[in-house]
Amino acid sequence: MFILYAFFTFAMVVIGVFLAYKEPNMFKFLAKYFLGVIALFAIEFATLYIIPDFHVAAFLLQFIMPLQAFVFQAAAIILSILKVIKIGLCTKNTVIKVLAVIAVSIVLVLITKMDYSKKTYNYRETGKDDGITTFYLVKSEYYRDKLVLTWDGEWEDLEYCQFDDNLDVTVDGHKIIIKADNPYNITSFTMRKSDCLFEFRYLNGRSYAEILTVYDTAGGEHVIGNTNRFYTQEEKEEQREMALSIKDKKEREQKLFDTLLGTWKSDDGEVVEFFIDEEGIRRVTVTDVMVEQRYDSISESGSSGYDYDVYLDAGTCGMTFRFEINIDGDELTTNLTDDTVFYEQ
Repeated sequence: MFILYAFFTFAMVVIGVFLAYKEPNMFKFLAKYFLGVIALFAIEFATLYIIPDFHVAAFLLQFIMPLQAFVFQAAAIILSILKVIKIGLCTKNTVIKVLAVIAVSIVLVLITKMDYSKKTYNYRETGKDDGITTFYLVKSEYYRDKLVLTWDGEWEDLEYCQFDDNLDVTVDGHKIIIKADNPYNITSFTMRKSDCLFEFRYLNGRSYAEILTVYDTAGGEHVIGNTNRFYTQEEKEEQREMALSIKDKKEREQKLFDTLLGTWKSDDGEVVEFFIDEEGIRRVTVTDVMVEQRYDSISESGSSGYDYDVYLDAGTCGMTFRFEINIDGDELTTNLTDDTVFYEQ
């Protein structure tokens, strides 16, 4: 791509030299050269929309096109001076021709000063298409020193929203402005508000990806969005492996809990019972302490293999509490029943 644009630049300079010596009319020379420059820029801007590599496009916008504008500016001045010398300085149109050269040079200076670094993505697919209606992005605009994101959704404003700590973020109405030395490197960010976590990726394309995680009062997580588009193949593989690992761990723990199934009774008639209810849920009952408390997890805490930590659902915000038990032969003691000894029935 760089070679292609370098060729365009070289070609326009060659055309300018050719016109300078072949076109006898000064105004036609300047007009043809100027129109050639405009046509070249039009072609280059058009190709930006079909360049698949974002970093190539960014390099073109930041360096190549401003450099070309400078080359065209210098070439126009030099070639015009050569043209004036060729046709003679004593002709009656000399002043007009010099003024024309100055005018074209000023225009090219303005072209050089234009902000070619701006790159806009109007998203074809948004989070709204994936069922996220509270907050989603409409477009992104990359500048030399900032990234401007335009958003929409059911929210009226972004008050109390928290963004990534490493980002310099300013919110202006429905625009999120992220200042950075190299904003082209910003392709993702996260935003949190209350119990909602928004995650965005692939901002530098026609379709970004958005995931919304909502945390409920019981500690559960509800994910909304296109996870298939959001996560990379490597991440998906890691998630599958993690899910299998968690499943295996859960199955091992359930088998360990099942070794405790049954009733343990003290001399005073107090009972500790490990059982599975009609819905297949593992539960624990301890007289005067808890009734049918739901099991969450279990682990062996002692080197002998007879000490267990049973974690039970606390019934609020996904919290659990630890129920320690010790088994010595047919005797069982717990951390919740003082010195009471229970015997296997």
